[in-house]
Amino acid sequence: MGLIPQIAMLAAGIDRGTRHPDAVDFDSADPRNLIYARPPERGKIFVSSKMEGDALRAERRAAIEAIQEFPLADPWAWEGSAAAGPYCSQLECVAQAGTSDGLVLILAEEITPITLSELNAARAAGVPIFVMLKTGVTRDVDLERLVNESAAKAIRPSTSPRLGSSRRASRRRCTPAR
Repeated sequence: MGLIPQIAMLAAGIDRGTRHPDAVDFDSADPRNLIYARPPERGKIFVSSKMEGDALRAERRAAIEAIQEFPLADPWAWEGSAAAGPYCSQLECVAQAGTSDGLVLILAEEITPITLSELNAARAAGVPIFVMLKTGVTRDVDLERLVNESAAKAIRPSTSPRLGSSRRASRRRCTPAR
């Protein structure tokens, strides 16, 4: 399957539990898969957002710092985790998102095709997704629909004391960018 049909499939959305066409089968004996390996002692949390023009730079930095403070996880973010070299950032990021232990999705006015591909890869792999919405912005119709669909499926912090306390802690660390 060529890249254009794959992107079209991703943009159309993939239902949860459906195998992503670019999913990586991890085999620790296969050295080709080591780049996507989950460290055995720590989880990999993928940070996803629009990158063009440093649109959400401060929010990404806050999310990365918050993940770094958690002793059982490491953030994977393009700006600090990608190996140098000439290769396609979309394919790399989609593979990393689909093999992560969690995905932090930072959204503002719109969702880019690459960010949507990362989200769909994570959904297809059953990765927990944590959505962070920037306040004080107007979301486009497609993003608003995605946010509403995600909210309908979300686990609410009020359903668990542990989640509620984590929410308060994350609000202290992830303050709005000025």
